[in-house]
Order: sequence, then structure tokens, then C-alpha cells
Amino acid sequence: MEKNLINILNFFEKLLKWKKLLIINFLIIAIVSLLFSFIVPRWYKSTSVLLGPEGDMVGLNIASMISDALPIGGMLGGGVSEEATRFLSIINSRTMMEDVATKFDLQKRYKAKNIELTVKTLRKRIKADINEDGTVTVTTLTKTPFFIFKGKDDEARFLAQNMTRYIISRLDEYNIKLKGEKATDFRKFIETRYLQNLKDLEIAEEKLKEFQNETGIISLEDQMLATINVASQLKGQLIAKEIELGILKNYFGDTNVEYKRVKNELDEYEKRYDLFKKGNKDLVFNEDSKDLLLTINDIPEKGVQYLRLLRDVKLQETILEFILPQYEQAKIQEQKEIPTLQILDDANYPIKKAKPKRAFLILFVVFFGMVLSVIFVLMIEQVNEYKENDSQAYAKLLKIKKMIK
Repeated sequence: MEKNLINILNFFEKLLKWKKLLIINFLIIAIVSLLFSFIVPRWYKSTSVLLGPEGDMVGLNIASMISDALPIGGMLGGGVSEEATRFLSIINSRTMMEDVATKFDLQKRYKAKNIELTVKTLRKRIKADINEDGTVTVTTLTKTPFFIFKGKDDEARFLAQNMTRYIISRLDEYNIKLKGEKATDFRKFIETRYLQNLKDLEIAEEKLKEFQNETGIISLEDQMLATINVASQLKGQLIAKEIELGILKNYFGDTNVEYKRVKNELDEYEKRYDLFKKGNKDLVFNEDSKDLLLTINDIPEKGVQYLRLLRDVKLQETILEFILPQYEQAKIQEQKEIPTLQILDDANYPIKKAKPKRAFLILFVVFFGMVLSVIFVLMIEQVNEYKENDSQAYAKLLKIKKMIK
């Protein structure tokens, strides 16, 4: 303990011996760091906040139409997080970066040799994040040159604000374009199915008409009609599920959670329909109508043919009622070019610099400079001590010094 105290006292004794040099160094370093803090580039940050997207418009319309058409639809996947992630992908894309670099002539400003290096630098100065509350934040950093001249601060401030606003506007344009492409694909899919449905309905109606003309059968008993209604309803639900599944696969792929759920429901509808054809009446929840139903196999041959033809017509009509609103909505959606972003906070004009923090910079430089000064003083004292008390160690130091030279 006593030895440690002696070492501490020796340490302070050496510093006091060089106090004049240390004070001068402190003043010089403080003045230099202060001057340096005025000439280093100043960074300015402009931020814009976007409201969290409400989900994909096409996807939402699909879910709404399915829900309105039949009581079997469900909400589709692809909520806020999916579209917010797409926003980030667009902002960080090379297309966006090159667009911004060209718009503001950043290759010249960054003194980059080519567009590759310009984009590399720009990626470090543009940041997009998804916040916990679902909002999306876009931030742009700009800096002034060394030895700031008049107007350079305002130039950097305006550049940060304008770059952020431009990124938001281009984000909206890119997003509208992507949505338009998806809407077109969706419209083509629905249109193909719609035209096929019209053709199938026409064929079914013609076959029924021919059968009626040949047999003279115009209508059947109430039991047969009740059977037709239930069969067409079940089959209509089955076909609607198949269309819903096709929409989900076309739009989200067969790995989507909603696709798998609807696939399981489709399997269940197929089982229900097969059981009904075999005479299972438990699938009908209306107790009053359950006794009116007949097993299709019990109906006379011509009656069965009539039922089947009439069922086909009703089936195609049910599908048409389901798919026509979707087709019309898809055509409308394809033509839409409305803004897809909601700006909560517009890009601000930065008044205060984001960095460097002048006080922190000065304290850091002064502290680091004084540490080096203390180390330098202690090294000189150690050399002098070797010179006076340890000639062998001093000779080694001189040898090292000579080798370094």
C-alpha cells in the first residue's frame, strides 16, 4: 500500500515538473480543437414520417368482394407490415438511388469517380425505418464542405429537405406503378375466368333448352327443386372457394397462410358435396326443408338429366353473380393512379445541425491530446531516469533510436 502511494506521488511529481509544458499544450490543443470545430463539415438531417399503409388495395377489394358474394370469404394476408416492407425495398433499391443521384447531381457533389461510388455513398445517407407504431420514417443526411463559406449551410439544409421530399414523391410513383402491374395481372386472371363462365352458362342453357324440347319436361316437383337448390348452393360454394383459392395463388402464391387456410376449406367443401350426392341430408341445416330433399340417385333417369342440366345453369349463374362484381372492380382498380402514401410529417427544414456536436468534439480532442502529452512527459522522464541510473537500458534506447533513424 505504501509502495503504491509512493508511485502515485512520483507520478504527480513528474507532471508538476512539466506543468508549464502541459498547460501550454492544453491551451494549444483547446484552441486548435475549437478552430477545427468551426471548419469541419456540418451535417444536416431532414425527416419525413408516413402513416402506416392500410394494406394492399387490390387485396382488400378481393376480400371485400368475396365477403359480399358468399358467406365463405375471409380476410386476406398482406397487412401493414408487408406493404411497409415494400416501401423500404423501393427506397433502398438501386433504381431509387440512381434516380436521386441523377436528380441532384450527387456524383459531382460527392466527387465520386462513377455512379457506383455515388450510390454507395448515398446509401449511407438515406435511411428508412418501420417504427413500432407502424409508421415509416425516411431520413436524409447532407453535409457542408470544409471551411464553410456563406450560404453553404442553407444549401445543405435545402438539399436535405428536397432530397427527402423527392424520395417520398418517387416512392409514391413507384408504388402506384407496382400496384398497377398487379391490378393488371389480377384483371387478366378474372377476365379469363369471367369469359369462360359466360361460355359455360350459354352451353348449359342450350343443353337445358334442347332437353326440355325433347322430353317436354318444364318443371319438377317441389322436392326436386329443393334438391336442385341445395345441390347448386353447395356446388356454388365449392366453385367460389376454387376461384378464391385461384385468386390467392395468383396474387400471393401457394405458400401464403391464407392460401393454406382456404385450401383446407376447399377440401371440406368437396367432402360435403360428395356426401350430399350420396344422400347425406345432415348437411342441410334447415330442418323444415330436410324432408323435402331427395337423393339424386332415386330420381328417374330423365328427371336426373333434367336436374343435372338445371343445376348446371344455376351453377353458372351463381358463379357469374360472384365473379362479375370482381371483374368490374378489377377494371376500375387497373385505371386508378391515386396517391398511395399518407404523409404524417412533411420533410422538415433542418435548423440545427445533426453532427458534429461541437462541445463533445472539443472535449474529446482536448482529452486525447492531454493523454498523449502526459504519455510524452512520462517517456522523457523515464529516458532521463535510465540515463542517470541504468546505463545499459539507456544504451539500448539509443540503439533503438539509431535503428529507427
